Amino acid sequence: MRNTLRLLVLALVAGPALAPADKKTDDNFLEMQRDLSSLDEKIKAVLASQKSQDEKLEALRVLVQQAAAASSQVAQDMAALQRNLTSALTTGLNDQQGKISMAVAPLGSQMDALAQSVNALTQTVSQMNGRMGSMDGRVKDLSDKVSLLNQPAPAPPPAAADPNGATSGGSRLSLRQDAERDYSSGYDDQAKTEFSNYIKTYPQDEYAPTAGYFIGMLFLKEKNYDDAVQAFQDVIDHYQGNNKAQDALYQQAVALESGGHKKEAIAAFNQFLMLYSANDYAPQAKKELAKLTAAPANSKNKAKGAPK
Repeated sequence: MRNTLRLLVLALVAGPALAPADKKTDDNFLEMQRDLSSLDEKIKAVLASQKSQDEKLEALRVLVQQAAAASSQVAQDMAALQRNLTSALTTGLNDQQGKISMAVAPLGSQMDALAQSVNALTQTVSQMNGRMGSMDGRVKDLSDKVSLLNQPAPAPPPAAADPNGATSGGSRLSLRQDAERDYSSGYDDQAKTEFSNYIKTYPQDEYAPTAGYFIGMLFLKEKNYDDAVQAFQDVIDHYQGNNKAQDALYQQAVALESGGHKKEAIAAFNQFLMLYSANDYAPQAKKELAKLTAAPANSKNKAKGAPK
């Protein structure tokens, strides 16, 4: 293209030399030469610009190729790095897991042994609580007997007719002493009869609640739990507020528990603790209530082993 343009320019320049010369033609020729010169400059500028653009495009193409090659290399490096990291992490985790498994394995047997020890300790504590409860009851009973023996004999009142038509004050004291002596000596049936006669003869006497309480204790000693419950209920009903009425409510709960009336025993222990939390029997009542409301330790195991 460049050669064609140059030939055209030369033809235009040489053409007027072959034509007849005149002034007008010379002017036209000069103007044409100027135009051709200007056109040649423009053509040169266009060609130079095109060359520059070609060079820039070539440089850009080279840069694009280099960038593509660099990107491909980076992708390969990243893939290799990821594979190396994955392999290293997998190896490290497997190694740590093996070490942890080896360290934890002995703990399983130790935990089983500890669980067995705790179960054995729990059973031992439960047995001790039961024995302590039994001992507390015996100590309380013994304390009652000692208190009876240590009570000073009151001065006999002046002889007079009893409002209930019974014997004199001396006979009242004699009946009480005979009942206490037989109770302490183990003559249970005779003591029971004497305490009952005392209550019938002197129902409003201050000693009547104690007599009724000892009747209940004698029934409890005989394992006649139903009669014991009723005897303690009589004390509760007729001598509300009396200290022996408080003790009678606790002993009634014990009799209900011993007689197999679990639901009623729980209710009685709860009532006792609600009404008489400061009573000497309150700690033992809490233990008995906890024992009654606790689920059996081996109930779940029995349930699992039961045939379907």
